[in-house]
Amino acid sequence: MNDYENVEIGSEEYLKSLSTDTLDSISRIAVAANNKSSMSSSGNPIANAQTFTGASAQKGLEQGSRSLKEGYRRLQMEPAIARIIYEDEEGESHTLFISRTISITGCDVALASQRAPIGRLASLAVGDSAIVELPGGPKELTLIEVTIFQPKKDSDGWDGLDSVYKHESGFVKSISSLRQLLAFFDIEDDFDKFLQGGEIEAAIIDGITHQIRTAMELRDQPILDKFQDEIYRLPLDSQLFIAGPPGTGKTTTLIKRLGQKLDVEFLSDTEKRIVEKEISDIPYEQNWLMFTPTELLKHYLKEAFSREQVPAGDQHIRTWEKTRHDLARNVMGLLQTGNNKGKFIFKPDVHYLKPEIEINPSHWFSAFEEFFLHQFFKSLQDACKNLSTVAAEEKGSDNDWLIGLQNLLESQQPNLSSFIAAIEPYSGSVQTMLGRYNSEANKLSESTVKSLYKLDKEVFVQLAELLNQMSLEKIQLEEDEELDEEDATRPLKQLTPADAAKQLIQIFKSIGRTRYLGRSISKTSKNGRILAFLGDKAPEKDVLKKIGELVFIVGNLRVLERASRNYVSNIGNVYKRFCREHGDFYQNKEDMQYICAPELDAIILLTLKHAHQLLNVPAVSRNANESNYSFLSIIKSQFKDQIFVDEATDFSTLQLAAMQLLVSPATRSFFACGDFNQRLTREGIKESSDFDALPMKLSIRPITTVYRQSQILNDLARKLLSLSNGDTSSVGELPKDYHHQGVAPVLAEGLQDIDGIAQWLAARIDEVERSVAKLPTIGVLVNDESVVAQLAEALNKSLSDLNITAEACSDGKSLGEAADVRIFSAEHIKGLEFEAVFFVGIDELAEQKPDLFEKYLYVGVTRAASYLGITCKTRLPEKIESLRDSFMETWS
Repeated sequence: MNDYENVEIGSEEYLKSLSTDTLDSISRIAVAANNKSSMSSSGNPIANAQTFTGASAQKGLEQGSRSLKEGYRRLQMEPAIARIIYEDEEGESHTLFISRTISITGCDVALASQRAPIGRLASLAVGDSAIVELPGGPKELTLIEVTIFQPKKDSDGWDGLDSVYKHESGFVKSISSLRQLLAFFDIEDDFDKFLQGGEIEAAIIDGITHQIRTAMELRDQPILDKFQDEIYRLPLDSQLFIAGPPGTGKTTTLIKRLGQKLDVEFLSDTEKRIVEKEISDIPYEQNWLMFTPTELLKHYLKEAFSREQVPAGDQHIRTWEKTRHDLARNVMGLLQTGNNKGKFIFKPDVHYLKPEIEINPSHWFSAFEEFFLHQFFKSLQDACKNLSTVAAEEKGSDNDWLIGLQNLLESQQPNLSSFIAAIEPYSGSVQTMLGRYNSEANKLSESTVKSLYKLDKEVFVQLAELLNQMSLEKIQLEEDEELDEEDATRPLKQLTPADAAKQLIQIFKSIGRTRYLGRSISKTSKNGRILAFLGDKAPEKDVLKKIGELVFIVGNLRVLERASRNYVSNIGNVYKRFCREHGDFYQNKEDMQYICAPELDAIILLTLKHAHQLLNVPAVSRNANESNYSFLSIIKSQFKDQIFVDEATDFSTLQLAAMQLLVSPATRSFFACGDFNQRLTREGIKESSDFDALPMKLSIRPITTVYRQSQILNDLARKLLSLSNGDTSSVGELPKDYHHQGVAPVLAEGLQDIDGIAQWLAARIDEVERSVAKLPTIGVLVNDESVVAQLAEALNKSLSDLNITAEACSDGKSLGEAADVRIFSAEHIKGLEFEAVFFVGIDELAEQKPDLFEKYLYVGVTRAASYLGITCKTRLPEKIESLRDSFMETWS
């Protein structure tokens, strides 16, 4: 029961009691946290430590101790973020304080973490009820009132800043400072109260006021709203896309969800069982990844993760470009390295696919996937057929298993799982045959080279020179040589005569196989030039054919022995053949070794897809840790327990599908967010039906309450979407009782040169600072990276009298200094927000990017919370001419 429950809601006495209780309680929580922090260094944290993923008990205890100590330290700085009063089923009211992450025992203040089940009460609309899982069982609780605040301590003690108080009666107030409010109530002299009247009116305002943005960081929303909170608490193994306009807290919801799901104390029993089943070298608390479309947004998110007590390094927040390159080069071995010249050379800025294929790659990818499967199963069929004769000729050989495999593979729909299950009992026989024939092939090839060495040692010096020369040329490869992953490996280093002898052993095997199969050897190919070089020193044809026969048998045995590996690791080699045979998909693709971004995305995607399929085969999963499945273990090591994607609509279906397949099969936890109206890439997701192409089916949850923009700018965004045929249904609405009408945007036309633009910007920036009494966050957006530094130089001259600095944030790699006006190329500013935004030269943007102009403009407009300025070199683009009446010339 509250000692002031009979006091009139909203009265001076009520607000005074509310403020006193809040400040006193957060002070006591901070003291208790300080005491706990001192004790945790020497105490036993075993009751709080959680050990998962096979880590040792000692390591778990140490980690638990560090986590507790850090939690208590955070609690000392931020004891609570909300105070609620709720009513239970018996009608009894209770006061509860809510902390951001950690709770505390041994404190005489009722405190719960926002992550706990009861923490959801703070997100309800006042007057609403919810079933909450409590230690004694589920109970229906009703939220009566809530006060959300920012705790801050200074030399005078604790204060609660920018508080919002709501009561079920409909009473809503914004209180700038609880301590200041108490000080006013303590004034007894009427004249003194009269003098302070203006300040108290500013300190207590009806409704919810807008907080000026003065820091370049993701807006802190300590308590989620009802709809965000429902998403935040979904089970760990959920797959969801959060759809919503800018400023609705989509990214904040992702970050808070991650914090809650990493805190194993608040996982459900079902979720804990999922986590315990997952086996990984990386601890569960660190095994997550968030994708962002730009490096700039990655830096922007780190502070938000820190507030939620989630350590986030570069290994946790990544762009797809960085991840793709790492997967392709260091995990899957797809890209050329210093030790391997037979792989792809990546050309990220080149377009080998036709434009319509890049925009919609589903048909092309399906054709490639079908081509690979056909080639894969055909190679197995041919191997069984070729080996059946060999097995029959061996004394005492039983070739029934080969016939059985052949019949299985010749069925209309060959099945990988069935094939692996069928061949597994005979893997020993395959290995034995492979070892014997491979040994014979090596002995005969080596003896042939040895005979040449005895005949003429100098020939290897000349051969090394020839091979070194050919390594610098584009030599035509024999078909068999290209398809053999090992033979296609050609070191870039200068070969010695001994190296040349080793290569000649492999070359004789390749030539012999070609001779045995009755195929001709091109004189311009590598093998043809070697034969021409050797002349009459070349081995007899019968010797080469015998080597070829042995190599042919070994090759077919390897097809069976490496079936699982080739299903995952041979995709790149088969893709080169696909390109040659399906030229209709491509433009200007002559060298199959070069590869562009969508092609690499497709190969990575199919590799991940096949890895998952193999792991689902019982015969493979049982033996996944054995050395013959090391190729699979390397890929599996990249799987994460949780994957998050920010601004998902900027990624292609291929990229999003690959991201989904980086999720551990045990957790299947995938969360993405975005806005179709903000898509800034041609290949990005255009509509919800595009998600149908993804391996995991995504549920879609819309959130529409906007916490960033003024009403005027939100209305402008709606008009802009209407003109550009955007999805106006996804335009957000400001929260009830949110008082942020804002001011109309300003427009300047005919600004032809940089100096004129800089002078106009400086005048408007001066107006903004005068209006809010302090310099807020200001972003200036330009159309091209080349203009960033040039405009910064000119703007610094125009701002010198105001002692304001403009900073060029070049290439989207810097957020700039706290008090600076920041200048960006518009392509980098997705996800950021400023109090004031100026978009320079939008008429030029309309000419440069006619297909994406409206989306760039929409993104720019929705970065601004209160002030928006637009300049044109000539005049407003015709597409948005009808918006002219929405603008004024100046704010003064």
